[in-house]
Amino acid sequence: MAATQFFSVGLPEIDEEHQVLFDCLDAIVFALDTSYATSQGFAALEKLTDYSRTHFRVEECLMRVFDYPSLDEHKQQHAYFIEELEALRTKILTEDVSAAMVTFLTEWLRDHIRDIDLKYVEFFKQKGGPAFSQAA
Repeated sequence: MAATQFFSVGLPEIDEEHQVLFDCLDAIVFALDTSYATSQGFAALEKLTDYSRTHFRVEECLMRVFDYPSLDEHKQQHAYFIEELEALRTKILTEDVSAAMVTFLTEWLRDHIRDIDLKYVEFFKQKGGPAFSQAA
């Protein structure tokens, strides 16, 4: 899924990180369709969880630097996603993981970028923040 072309926030580094998150979710979906669902799915989920933590730290650092007023709420959104990934990790180890669970995470991420991340983008632009690409 070329998510960043549809969900670009206009910050190339952040857009690239968002693409990696979607790629990890795609890898989990692919693993669910194979006989290696548990091992491949678990590896993709571990990458998604680790990368999500890193990506969220980058976003939150930018928000602190530019004194973003909704930082705490944004951090809560990030924490919720990590909790959902941890719940999925437990389920992958103990039972079948349905595509519906991964769809939920994909939709959450898409909605988060479109509805929540774009708010900090507008704030950054008003504050003269980081350089944005022409797409945003």
